[in-house]
Amino acid sequence: MNYDITSAEYLDGYRLTLRFQDGASGIADLKTMIDRGGVFTPLEDVELFKTFSLSPYWNTLTWCDEQIDIAPETLYVAATGREPQREPVLMVAEEPEGYENGTKSDN
Repeated sequence: MNYDITSAEYLDGYRLTLRFQDGASGIADLKTMIDRGGVFTPLEDVELFKTFSLSPYWNTLTWCDEQIDIAPETLYVAATGREPQREPVLMVAEEPEGYENGTKSDN
């Protein structure tokens, strides 16, 4: 996907420089997200926050052996301020001639 993260660099506090597959880049300040608590509570420890890794499976940032992650789309918006461009949805093909409601008709 065009919003997959290709590189990440720690800046300070809860700020990271992120680069994405579509060439976009920016600084994401994740403090507000982490302050919400819940699953992100362990990341309130900035030393733990610094230990992020870039998952080759999910193409996003993870912490604690991939137990905590943030969706790449969310990080894209945080870093660039814009929604990622979505890939077009493919339309379902029309029924072939001679078929009706998915079954062959005897005309």
